[in-house]
Amino acid sequence: MSGSALLTVQETGKDDMILRFFNGTGFGPGHVVPGTGGCDIGCAATIDQDPSGVTHFFSETDHSNPLYDLFEYSTSNGSHWSGPVDLGNAINSYSFSAALDAHGSGVVLGTGGNQSWGYPVLEAQSVSFNLKSSTIKKGKSTTGYGLGSPAGAGRLVTLQVERSGRWYNVATTHEKSGGSFNFTIKGKSAGKFSYRAVVSDLAGYLQFGYSASRTLRVNS
Repeated sequence: MSGSALLTVQETGKDDMILRFFNGTGFGPGHVVPGTGGCDIGCAATIDQDPSGVTHFFSETDHSNPLYDLFEYSTSNGSHWSGPVDLGNAINSYSFSAALDAHGSGVVLGTGGNQSWGYPVLEAQSVSFNLKSSTIKKGKSTTGYGLGSPAGAGRLVTLQVERSGRWYNVATTHEKSGGSFNFTIKGKSAGKFSYRAVVSDLAGYLQFGYSASRTLRVNS
């Protein structure tokens, strides 16, 4: 149990993990935790309700893919879940304890034998990216713009272009106070080019954020 959240195992049927919330007088209806069918022998799990009220579920099972990786699912009401987020191989651990802040960042501590293992949990960043004009003439320019969330004034944003299936850095800028950013993109040669924005991580708190790619057509 963590905060108002209670995790139990359904002993019949599919052996799902069940999450319930205490409403002040009793526990509400059970919510099936995603990806936990058959969670009996070979399954280790824990929950942590962070200060914002979001409940995070962590599990390592012998039927996950990849096998024995530690996965995270999160919910505020049991009906809608985010995830799964793969936190890495956890085969060396067989029990877990988690401690997260109001942003969902923190650490999961796994124990196995005489050793303890730490699994960092970082908040994801969402990044939007668009082009003011998706078609320009050679030698002309367009603006690439977007928004990082959560916002971080001064956070590094990198513009990347795809070449032969790989992404290359071509420019950098920084987020403004509201998370907005922009780039000037010049059409140096004719063709179609895919661009995306990548927002820098914040060690211990935020993952790198990757936008969807946008295609710029440069006409000669």
